Amino acid sequence: MDRAADSCAWSRSGVADAGILLRQRHLNIGSGIMFLASRYTIFGLIVAMAILAGWVVRLGMPGHLGTTEELVRLRNALLIEPSSPADFNWTPRNTPRDFPLESGAIPPAVRELVDRYSQIDNSWNKTLAIVSDLRRNGPDGEAIQSNTVTTLSVIQESGKGYCSDFTQVVNALTYASGLQAREWGMSFDGFGGWGHALSEVFIPEFDQWVFLDVFNGFYVTADDRPLSVLEFRRLLLEDPARIVIHRLDRGRFGFRSDEEAIDYFTRGRNEFYLWWGNDSLSYDQHPLIKAAGKISRSLEQLVATVLGWHPTIRILDLPENRQQQDRMNSLKWQLVGVFWTEVLLFVWLLGALWYRRKQRKSQ
Repeated sequence: MDRAADSCAWSRSGVADAGILLRQRHLNIGSGIMFLASRYTIFGLIVAMAILAGWVVRLGMPGHLGTTEELVRLRNALLIEPSSPADFNWTPRNTPRDFPLESGAIPPAVRELVDRYSQIDNSWNKTLAIVSDLRRNGPDGEAIQSNTVTTLSVIQESGKGYCSDFTQVVNALTYASGLQAREWGMSFDGFGGWGHALSEVFIPEFDQWVFLDVFNGFYVTADDRPLSVLEFRRLLLEDPARIVIHRLDRGRFGFRSDEEAIDYFTRGRNEFYLWWGNDSLSYDQHPLIKAAGKISRSLEQLVATVLGWHPTIRILDLPENRQQQDRMNSLKWQLVGVFWTEVLLFVWLLGALWYRRKQRKSQ
């Protein structure tokens, strides 16, 4: 009996001790939660989020040109994807499956311009006539940065528009003509915003892509044959004397001389890249992208990037640009890391605020 009594006493004591340990553990957990949701923690979260956001803002501050070239660098870093030679050497007969081709409805304004030249049978001559008409009042180099139809209207009425405005519209015009275009970029600052945008149109009569700089108003030939972007770049390196510049009929020529044009593209020869997609019209019609575009162009591009609708970038991989590619890839992962860190901090902040509100109500 004494042993049984001692055993019962020991059991009661053990249960009591276990209860005390449990209460201490709950107190410790509660203290931990209170610390994670304390005013000091909330203040620290806000400061940390502000520091990270400030770092990104600082990266996007105007560069030596005093414009948005560094902001464009951030965008481009997020859009860069690995590339291979096959990404640049295809034709409409074997378009890569992941290349977003335009398939949307053709707006009346785009159709109206293309139909002016419906009587021209030759695809190349028809393309030259359409793009020459497009640039009849300019261009004057002032960026438009709007949807395709608005950009077309502003270019036609005022001559305004920057290089990327013209390539955007050319994508739609060639689509309405039954042809296919590709949009290229060329950079002078390691794939940031200091550079140029140009078009390449596949011409069935030549059975090849043809370089076309609509903004500056010219195309190029060698031995009486139009050149593609890659052929043009190769001759810039190997034999620039063979390159012949042909100026478009209407609008101003973008350089003081043909030699200046050759020098311009020679300086950018190691930083060519292809925009992966030509669906400008379909992009414009996405409801979320359209809504964001009414607020700002930057927000529109951010929304399109998050949704996976913004064309990505395939860099023409060269030994001469590997270092620049490495820097851009490093920047990409830094930005991705900052983004997810901000998301986690924001969720933590919301949870802390919710917990404090709940505690106040319970008291």
